[in-house]
Amino acid sequence: MPWADELLSDPQWDSRVRIKRTIPYFKLSSVDEMRRYAKCLKQLSKALPVKERPQLELPKYSFPLFAVCKGEMRALKYVLSEALRIALEEDASTITTAHCAIAAVLIYDFSDEENPFKKSAEEISVVEIEQYTSSEDDKIIERKFSKAIPIMDLLVKK
Repeated sequence: MPWADELLSDPQWDSRVRIKRTIPYFKLSSVDEMRRYAKCLKQLSKALPVKERPQLELPKYSFPLFAVCKGEMRALKYVLSEALRIALEEDASTITTAHCAIAAVLIYDFSDEENPFKKSAEEISVVEIEQYTSSEDDKIIERKFSKAIPIMDLLVKK
C-alpha cells in the first residue's frame, strides 16, 4: 500500500502492526528472480487441495500466469483461486491450463486472442514492474510497467 510507510511512521500505528513484509513483484529478466518465481509456483502447486499436483512451474503454466499477473503475487493468487474454484466445481483431479484460461477471462475479461493461456510460448509477451506505487506530496504515484516484451526474448538473454 502506498501509504503504509507513512502510517507506520506514527508510533501508535507502528505498535499495532506486528508483521511488516514487502512482497516484491516477480521478474523474468534475471535468473535469480526467475528461479524465485518458479520456486513459488512449485510451492503453491503443492498447497493446492487437488488430487494431482499441477506442475505450475512448467512453462505451459508459468509463462501465461506471469503474463496475466504481471509478476504481482496478489494477482497470481486471484487467478489460481479462481482456477481452483472452477476445477473443484468440475470435480477435476487437478487444475489445468483450461481452468486458468477461464479464470483469466472471468477476472480480466480477456478475449480468446488476448488470453495468454490460449497462446504458444512464442506468442506470449509480458511486462515487468519498473516502479512501484508510491506517495509523494500527498499524491499517489501509480506503478509503472515496462513495455511488452516477448517472453522468448527474455529467455534468450539467459
